Amino acid sequence: MIDTVLGGRRRLNEYSAKNKNAFMIMQRSSEIYSYYQNLHGVLRAKHGHSHVSFRYEVGPTFDLPSKIVPISHSPAETSAMMSHGRRDATTVVRSLTETPHEEVERRLKSPDTIFYFNKER
Repeated sequence: MIDTVLGGRRRLNEYSAKNKNAFMIMQRSSEIYSYYQNLHGVLRAKHGHSHVSFRYEVGPTFDLPSKIVPISHSPAETSAMMSHGRRDATTVVRSLTETPHEEVERRLKSPDTIFYFNKER
């Protein structure tokens, strides 16, 4: 059994292309590309190891700052990312410990085929 922590968002925000210009659509295309790049490794692992139960997938609810040199974040940027990460982790742990049955039902009814949940665990 594996719990997965993603380096990017695990869900895309809803988007209406109405009244958008070419640059806005290009930006959205970039968001979609980044989303699938973040999930690519997890999806490959799931398809390649069908006997493994991928129990939880946790990812940030915010966009991580990107840079040409990824490890060159300032102390303030690092502190902000850690603060957001703690908040997200607290939210996930709370939902799993305080209302586990609701979380199980939400995951089972999710239209996202990439999220698996082992109900027996």
